[in-house]
Amino acid sequence: MKKTDKNHVRLITIILFMLSLNVFGKTNFQKQVDVIEKGILEEIQKQTKGKMSEERRFHLYILAAKEYQQISYDEKAIEYFEKAFKSKVSNNKFEVLTNLIALHWQDKPKVKTYLKDLEKEWKKKPGLAKFEPYVTGVKAYVNGEKLAKDHAWTKGIYAYTFLEDNFQQLIEEKKFKIALAQINPKSLDNPNGNSGAVYDLLQSLVYKHGKKLSHCVQLLKKYPKASGYTAQICRVVIAYQKSDKAGLEQAKKKAIEVINKRKKYNKEHLIIAVSELSL
Repeated sequence: MKKTDKNHVRLITIILFMLSLNVFGKTNFQKQVDVIEKGILEEIQKQTKGKMSEERRFHLYILAAKEYQQISYDEKAIEYFEKAFKSKVSNNKFEVLTNLIALHWQDKPKVKTYLKDLEKEWKKKPGLAKFEPYVTGVKAYVNGEKLAKDHAWTKGIYAYTFLEDNFQQLIEEKKFKIALAQINPKSLDNPNGNSGAVYDLLQSLVYKHGKKLSHCVQLLKKYPKASGYTAQICRVVIAYQKSDKAGLEQAKKKAIEVINKRKKYNKEHLIIAVSELSL
């Protein structure tokens, strides 16, 4: 692992550790947020002289924003999504804009300004065509227009979770940070679903032991004898988090075996992700 990659993982680990301490009171929580903010800014300032690419910083902003979302600190989430949006990168910013729209949903004039950029980003990539109902739904909302009764739009702004069509490809290419940054943690399935397991798996690959995971713990607590591939992935994650080397190898072998049996679906990316997790 390159030195810059290690610094990046170390920074994210610190951020996540501090965010996980919000159980203490509001005053202490605010101090923790101040420390997080200071750490992020200092790290970015250190990396401004060509040590950190703009794209790496872009994904760092998104990850930080989503961690703030999870603790409902919308002000900070907005701030970091804004930083990501203003980043001078070629990456499609559709996902960033959908989050900014959601966070400003009650402010129609603000949503309208984001909508213009959203349409530009939406038209840039053919794979985003499936999100036309979302785009037209937002447009109707800000303009006070009525939609056809059969229009595929719901009031819940998080009804559309942005996952690029190349999500599986990113995992296959072992670009785990970018894949993780595309997942909205608030839109994950309940603990019984596979999104939580994949999310925990990616977090383990990106943050190593830097974050206490919950989706897999909840799943196996509720269904301790579950034998599907989701449960097997969770057993891999938990063995890794416990630093149980023998248990991890055994869990990986079983998970890959179960995933391979699901021939109806393309799960090659999951095998790659599971195989990559090691102590």
